[in-house]
Amino acid sequence: MQVYDNHIHFDEGKCDSPDAFLEKTAAANVVGGTIISLYPASFRKYQDSKSNDYRQRIDQVLEYTSKTPGFNPFFWVDPKEENAIDQIVEAKKCGIKGIKVICNNFYAGDYIDLWQKVADENLPLLFHSGILWDEEPSSLYNRPLAFESLMKVKGLRFALAHISWPWCDECVALYGKFKHVSSYTGNETFRMYVDTTPGTPPVYRYEALRKLYCSNYPVKHGTIFGTDCSVNSYDTKWANAWLEQDSRIMQKIVDNYADCLLPNAYGAHNRDGLEDNVEGLLRAMFAENYLAFINGSVKV
Repeated sequence: MQVYDNHIHFDEGKCDSPDAFLEKTAAANVVGGTIISLYPASFRKYQDSKSNDYRQRIDQVLEYTSKTPGFNPFFWVDPKEENAIDQIVEAKKCGIKGIKVICNNFYAGDYIDLWQKVADENLPLLFHSGILWDEEPSSLYNRPLAFESLMKVKGLRFALAHISWPWCDECVALYGKFKHVSSYTGNETFRMYVDTTPGTPPVYRYEALRKLYCSNYPVKHGTIFGTDCSVNSYDTKWANAWLEQDSRIMQKIVDNYADCLLPNAYGAHNRDGLEDNVEGLLRAMFAENYLAFINGSVKV
């Protein structure tokens, strides 16, 4: 089964050549995905590095992805920078396919106008969500309910990474609310995705995915797979381990889906593909949903 990896970073230092990168990803059946630019200035102190300015960061990820077909360049933006809107406009003109943000010392709701610009530019938006392993007390900005204000952004499609671990229950609840809001307003261009990138230590993985898929919310076309690997040295063993584990977990969920079925608020069961062959659910998580996230298409 072909796989798209939504969460691949650029780190400081020497990178694999594009050919070497493609060889490693192919060994995990990864045929495309998201490559995120180097971090903005606000993250330099954690990396002990001398990151280039935003234009150089854009150029670097664009040059690399020009040689890695199937992989889309994302630009990491710090909304606190005065020219953040100009950066987004320029990034789109240059060929950037999406925006990455980590709320390390601000709330997503503080920059609604900026996210509206991202939506107006028809770019997908990838947020870190869940505990943030930096050197500051920053995780409170990344609890999933801190992103509830995004419902104010017309036409936005965004993903919360890491299933928001350890606040996976909050992530599921927020997904359910956003699906409800988009359905009764008829605004299917506004979409939340759950990026399943670890995050979750293996011992928590089954329970997080079980709760998500058995929530009685329409989740089949709302999840995206990722690894958190880097282009510096793509870890094929790590990617394959998570793909194999998630495949086993999804089979177990399908085998036991009847235990999760209860009438929803409208008196009907929302099976959302759980009664189908597991391959359909995996194909959605590993490939179809990623392409919809990138291209803005809607699959229900």
